[in-house]
Amino acid sequence: MPVAMAYVSDQHEDAKGEKLGWFSTATLCGRFLAPLSGGAILGLIGLNGGRAYQGVYLVCLVAGVLALAASFRVQADEGTHQVNSNWRESIGSLGQLASTSRLLTIGAVEAAVLFMYGTIEVFLPLYALQQKVSTLEIGGLLSAQIITLAVTKPATGKLSDRHGRIPQIVWGSALGVVAVVALVFCTGFLAFLIVSILIGLSLSLVTSATSAAVAEISRCENRGSAMGIFGTIMDVGHSAGPLVSGIVVAWFGFKVSFVFAALVIGLATTAFCITEAFGKKIACPVDEHIIGETLSIN
Repeated sequence: MPVAMAYVSDQHEDAKGEKLGWFSTATLCGRFLAPLSGGAILGLIGLNGGRAYQGVYLVCLVAGVLALAASFRVQADEGTHQVNSNWRESIGSLGQLASTSRLLTIGAVEAAVLFMYGTIEVFLPLYALQQKVSTLEIGGLLSAQIITLAVTKPATGKLSDRHGRIPQIVWGSALGVVAVVALVFCTGFLAFLIVSILIGLSLSLVTSATSAAVAEISRCENRGSAMGIFGTIMDVGHSAGPLVSGIVVAWFGFKVSFVFAALVIGLATTAFCITEAFGKKIACPVDEHIIGETLSIN
């Protein structure tokens, strides 16, 4: 995934947000269709014996082979990239990239938003049941978030291309804070549905801008490494959401856990704004000859 995202960014320098948005939509479609397809196969074949599950994994094998075949049609990168042949230099470059304040704060915002999403994934169904929402309706709430995210990602990515990454990250985070706090006051399916759509839109606004921002600030470093570090930070936030919020729920209840998730987003966004306001605008040092080559090309 980090390599694929870096490749997409390299091929579309002027439209990173939009193209990464389409890339994310494709992955979301795959994640959305996979359990539906597996369930359909199990339903058609039946659950008797192991053949049904063998059929599911056979379909996965075919899909993987088709993806592998499609990968050979990807055009080779004709750009010139400086490669560190010395492993010590590579590790040093990776360490320098990992300590870049802008990368860390952008990753922190996405991690915070996904912290909120992880909390919602696990505890929204339980809280909605407590509010007398049916299980069928709860399934619709969770699907609404994914559908909103998948449908709007290309558009929000294009929006960040035109109007900038920083404002969109801030406003998307603010929308997430408002939406997750609004869950405290939801009592019926319609209210939950509206908030679920807003949460999906918040995720779309933030994640489409953050991935493109990371691609931009890592131009003078290995973009694949930057995407890998960014993905690690993101996964930590996503996985920490249910764990930490579970402790909060056990002690204080669902409503406090939602407010706590909003507080996490607010703190991460504040740190991001401070870094953008007072931090360096260049993510990593650039050699003078590289600047000269860039100016001559432009």
